[in-house]
Amino acid sequence: MLILEGPDCSGKTSLAQHIATKYDVPFEHLGLPPVGTRHQSVVRSALHANRLDTVYDRMMIGSVVFGRVKPDAHNQQPVTLRELERWCELINKLGATLVRCTAPTDKLVKRFHARGDEYIDEATLRASIEAYDNVFDFVRPLVENFILYRSDMYSASYAAEYFGDQIEETLVRRRTPNDEESRMIAYYMVPSL
Repeated sequence: MLILEGPDCSGKTSLAQHIATKYDVPFEHLGLPPVGTRHQSVVRSALHANRLDTVYDRMMIGSVVFGRVKPDAHNQQPVTLRELERWCELINKLGATLVRCTAPTDKLVKRFHARGDEYIDEATLRASIEAYDNVFDFVRPLVENFILYRSDMYSASYAAEYFGDQIEETLVRRRTPNDEESRMIAYYMVPSL
């Protein structure tokens, strides 16, 4: 399982599409639904269908960021630090790799405006970028398999090649979750404690 997280316009979808095509694996673009809805159903379906080889464009960190920065965006509910820790435990148990997609703030803002997505204002966008940095500062020590992708320095196709060994090692895990992993999945899928 490969999970790409980062602010809007940081190259997540481009990189995810390149990786999914190169390794012929499923790609799920989760976006920012409310915590506890599509995230859980898609992840649960993939895990229980023997699909630990899926590439995810967002999963949990986007919900953390937008739940704090813009709680009314997409009906976001704030995620607790304990829920985030549980998520890190789960992805470690599953051997997943977290890919942090990023670029300098001004470049991300420029890309966002060029794309024409104006669902949040620039101040909120900048706050979300800063929030991603803060969440990654918290998450990074908790995650065993981690890749930093700077979309301002490398194209998605180059990054898919450059990180190929680590990506391939992560995506070849085509197996059913064992009992301990199933318990972790069930634990993660339970709403806030």
